[in-house]
Amino acid sequence: AVTAPYENRVLSAEELQEARRQLTLYYVERGYLNSGAVIPDQQVEDGVVRIRVVEGRLSEVEITGNMHLRADYLQDRLQSDAGEPLNVQHLQERLQLLQQNPLIEQLQAELAPGVQPGEGRLRLGIREARPYEIGLAVANNNPPSVGATRAYLYGLDRNLSGVGDTLGLSYGHSLESSDTSDWRVFYARPLNARDTTVQIWAERNDTSVIEDRFSALDITSDLQSYGIALTHPPYRTPQQTFALGVNLERRHSESFLLGIPFSFAPGEDNGEATITVARFVQEWLDRRLNQVIAARSTFSVGLDAFGATVNAREPDGQFVSWLGQFQWARRFEERDYQLLFKSVLQLASDPLLPMEKCALGGLETVRGYPENTLVRDRCFVASLEFRAPVYHLPLPGVSRGPNEGQVQLAVFADYGYAKNKGEFDLKPNSISSAGVGVRWDASDKVRAALYWGYPFREVNTGEEAWTGSQVNFFVQAAY
Repeated sequence: AVTAPYENRVLSAEELQEARRQLTLYYVERGYLNSGAVIPDQQVEDGVVRIRVVEGRLSEVEITGNMHLRADYLQDRLQSDAGEPLNVQHLQERLQLLQQNPLIEQLQAELAPGVQPGEGRLRLGIREARPYEIGLAVANNNPPSVGATRAYLYGLDRNLSGVGDTLGLSYGHSLESSDTSDWRVFYARPLNARDTTVQIWAERNDTSVIEDRFSALDITSDLQSYGIALTHPPYRTPQQTFALGVNLERRHSESFLLGIPFSFAPGEDNGEATITVARFVQEWLDRRLNQVIAARSTFSVGLDAFGATVNAREPDGQFVSWLGQFQWARRFEERDYQLLFKSVLQLASDPLLPMEKCALGGLETVRGYPENTLVRDRCFVASLEFRAPVYHLPLPGVSRGPNEGQVQLAVFADYGYAKNKGEFDLKPNSISSAGVGVRWDASDKVRAALYWGYPFREVNTGEEAWTGSQVNFFVQAAY
């Protein structure tokens, strides 16, 4: 204890003041700058001297510059917990977390003494970032059979009502098929200062097979889903975040042949299948100056509820699966090289309906193969990519920072393994590729990439458009 050297002996007035100073220093060294010890007027009884500790508080947060964000949204994220003394280190951490908020472009903070002893007043000046974003992207991330090239228009408002709530809308359409499109709408709202967030969403995906040998059969399908999610980060620092989430989602698919409901996959009933699934999500993010690590785990349980498909033997809406995702990125400062690794693992206890299977092939999994080359119950994907800057091509009026406008050359290797659960399995089970790419990041809003992948194994996908290699690209521009 701090006062142990002063106990059980006669003390002079100077020693009492030194004990008080040591107590104050104990608080100050631990970040409690406006806390301290005082010796009140008293009558000493039984040899006991009472030293009172005044624990400082943040009595006021004065905010300027907030045009759209409500003041209480900012104040709640800076105030200490009820009854907790003001710790400058903790306050600085809260300010750093606030600076990471996409709604804030810049902030300046000044801590000043309050009116009463032990009180502190925080003056906070902020410059808000633009809350809305509108963007257009084009990529060949659809299966060739339904029109590989897709345009994607989206809009976001990250501060719809002043409390950091987000409304998002998106619409995608194939540039090769007039009947292949998708849309999504979602709304997310933080419930408290710790950013416990509730989200609701709805989406729909309509596809039509345009492959020549099947086009006369008028094969179409649609997938609808809607759900609700609750997430909470029990641990969060400026460098690390651990979050938990629970989701409840209902998904319904229909498929047609010549306009008549038709089942193309086991488990479908007259072309229809429905699942109601509860998901438990755990997320970990570690951000350092030159390294980022992200991991996500999702447990999914299919429920016999809200019209879920139930079959005696075939795949149905009752299942248990686990999806693990991992990403690691490292930047080497000397030459600004980057090394990226990502992997995905899905396990399932039962055969799955098509909407819950994992799909391999394409830009996000195994480049060099068309989208959905392998669609199975269980899968593993690993990808390693090296990037090196080769040129600086800033876009006037868009590129601002020194790293914006960077052109990178990339080399990569991808591997994927997929297998069905149970007796119904298809061959081959694995695909792999290697290739090169070029990326251009004009800014965080304007970017493009082009990859060419060489497949090490030929797979009969039935896609007439596939010639044995695959070029993947995307272009995105946002405001």
